[in-house]
Amino acid sequence: MRACESKELYDVPINIRNAPTQLAKELDHGKGYAYDPSFQHPVANTFLPPELHEYSSFAPDVSKRFLQPEGSTHGKTWNETKLREWELARNGGRPWDGREERDGIGSLDR
Repeated sequence: MRACESKELYDVPINIRNAPTQLAKELDHGKGYAYDPSFQHPVANTFLPPELHEYSSFAPDVSKRFLQPEGSTHGKTWNETKLREWELARNGGRPWDGREERDGIGSLDR
């Protein structure tokens, strides 16, 4: 990923910086951060420096995102052997629910 290869260092956004001291509070560390579990609804926070916004989970170009949306298979492989091991060891031998979505694609190790 280009962002990681650049080796540039960016500042942590002020809103997600810890504010354990009075000085940090005066420097607005943590200001504007909304702690999601405190709300009855979703809230938006900025976790990436402005220089990396094009790689956020909400970036229009899915291939650039650091984190993919839940359920995304972008950049992931299918390994039937590993899945079967998991089914036997962790799922009581039952097929994984995601197999139904995958049935039309095939189940070759890749």
